[in-house]
Amino acid sequence: IGADLTNIFADNVNRIKKNWKYFLVMGGLLSVASSQCLLTTDVISGPLQMGWGILATCGFSITALVMFILMLTEGGTVFIVLAAVFGLLTVFSITDIVRGSRKIALVNRFYWYTRLIGDRGYIAVDELALQTGRQHEDVVRDLMKMMKKHMFLQGRLDHAQSTFMLTQESYQQYLEAEQNRRNREALEKKG
Repeated sequence: IGADLTNIFADNVNRIKKNWKYFLVMGGLLSVASSQCLLTTDVISGPLQMGWGILATCGFSITALVMFILMLTEGGTVFIVLAAVFGLLTVFSITDIVRGSRKIALVNRFYWYTRLIGDRGYIAVDELALQTGRQHEDVVRDLMKMMKKHMFLQGRLDHAQSTFMLTQESYQQYLEAEQNRRNREALEKKG
């Protein structure tokens, strides 16, 4: 058995050595696919979380109301405890409604931003803010959340948070321009 496992392992290593380009490309595609799954997760989980929150809020609040009425009419500590428990569960389920609606809103803004950006490699954050009617800080906060959730795979903000870059090429151009600016400033200080 040990020799068979060694042969299988050696065969797999040789296969990987022969087809390393294929594995590299497939690994990259899997990486892109998994990052797209994060967006899909929010697209799906937002409505599900909100729907669950609505159902749970309705059920828990009705139960809490019934327990409260029974507490008033029948008395007893059991109904007080149950009314309090179902009241807390109602509050917790309301947070699911809020969190689900926030996810839905973020995904909708992502689609809105991508329509506005189009096929450009970069865009001014102020332009996004102007076209969406949102504050600059809100757009920056949205873009940061979207980058954290890998909605924009290569998205980056500049240091001043005034330009959003979507491609590696535009980011490299930005880095070169920043380096040139620093070099000019260093020369001006010396001269």
